[in-house]
Amino acid sequence: MSQQFLLNYAQAISELNRHWEPHSGQVPIGQAMFMYGYESLFVQCGRKFGKTEIGIYLAWLIAKVFPGSPIYYVAPFSVQAREIVWRPGRMQHFGPREWLQSDPNNTDMSLTFKNGSFIKCDGSENYERHRGTFYKFCIYEEFKDHRPEFYRAMRPNASVLQGIDLFIGSPPDRDCDYVDVMKEHKEQKDKFHLHAPTWTNPHISREWLRREKEQLYRKGDGDVWEREYAAIYVKGGASKVFPMLNENMVVDDGVMRAQIRRERKDIEWLYVTDPGVASVFGGIAVAYNRHTKKIRVVREIYESDQKLITVKQIGRRIISQMEELHDDRDDFFCVYDEAETWFASEMLDHFGIHFAPTRKSANKKERGISLLKDIMLGGLIEFSNACPFIFKELDNYFKDKNGNIPKVGDHLIDCLRYTLASLNYEMNEGQKWEEEEKDDLPRRHTIERDLEDLGVDWEDKWS
Repeated sequence: MSQQFLLNYAQAISELNRHWEPHSGQVPIGQAMFMYGYESLFVQCGRKFGKTEIGIYLAWLIAKVFPGSPIYYVAPFSVQAREIVWRPGRMQHFGPREWLQSDPNNTDMSLTFKNGSFIKCDGSENYERHRGTFYKFCIYEEFKDHRPEFYRAMRPNASVLQGIDLFIGSPPDRDCDYVDVMKEHKEQKDKFHLHAPTWTNPHISREWLRREKEQLYRKGDGDVWEREYAAIYVKGGASKVFPMLNENMVVDDGVMRAQIRRERKDIEWLYVTDPGVASVFGGIAVAYNRHTKKIRVVREIYESDQKLITVKQIGRRIISQMEELHDDRDDFFCVYDEAETWFASEMLDHFGIHFAPTRKSANKKERGISLLKDIMLGGLIEFSNACPFIFKELDNYFKDKNGNIPKVGDHLIDCLRYTLASLNYEMNEGQKWEEEEKDDLPRRHTIERDLEDLGVDWEDKWS
């Protein structure tokens, strides 16, 4: 850095700090940016950390020390940007008024500086308008709620002005772009990651935090504390449809197939499909043990490439999986979503394979979901590690804001429901899944046990 730049930087810091000064937990962000030259920063922070303030502070600072800089503050939605930083005046009145060229533009939420820089506030839903937008600094506030298209449209423009990205916000409760970008920043040396729990803000009462933690854990909302205050990525919570799902249900493919071979006399084979032309084609191969009632998902098809979703291509993949798993593909009972009659007709025409309809109209989705939960709790389902997509769908299946079960991201989940309906699967009434206490006594009759009430010392009697 030139001496002149350092002088301008020091002066800008001095003037900004008269209005607002970063606390000790926020200082590393500025250091990473200005001292160490990181151009991509990820701040995984808790509530009350001060993410909005540090974002605005850095926006004003960059606007001042880098003349002619285009700077963007992006909230999940433009209405949020207006309500969070513009309507209260947090953005436009944050720094020295004399730095600005003119009054703030309330229509497009922008500030113009005398040195040619500008700051504009926007929402991630407006990603189309930012294709080709050059920028020096972009703040992605509450990144977990952003439209993923915005980052993907914006990032290629960074190279022109050596753009700096700041991703900031608390962790989500499910997999999304936030998790992927967070992992990149943790793993790649040229990117900066900061874990900043709420208590890194020295202005927050430790006693208040203690009471908040106790209250949340008492209510059974410990995961909320972990995410919102400890800033730890923890899946789940009340909105998760399958909280009982766990990685112990995933079994090595070789081990699973060996177990199926040992149980082959009790195994029924199914291939269940959810044909989709405009979205995703889903299909699963299932081995069902009619004696133990265990369901094993052995193979899957999850195809989103429209060029590959044709009956001929999908049909060949289905047949290949059948033949890999079992000697006689005719032993498979094949099922399809009854709304997609074209699929059954074409599979019969091209491959001579009969697919039966699901009868889903007679089986409510909520009942199928509830039954699937019981099966998981009973330890009656396993997934081959060759089937990553079905586990991911189940793991990322959450109720919407109104508490309703969603109708998206469930192609393979639907296949599971169709499987249960096809098997007429039912749990035994009153069946308990808690492990029974072990009885150490052998289950056999002895003279001593049957006649113990006679008071005879049998050990002495037979000695």
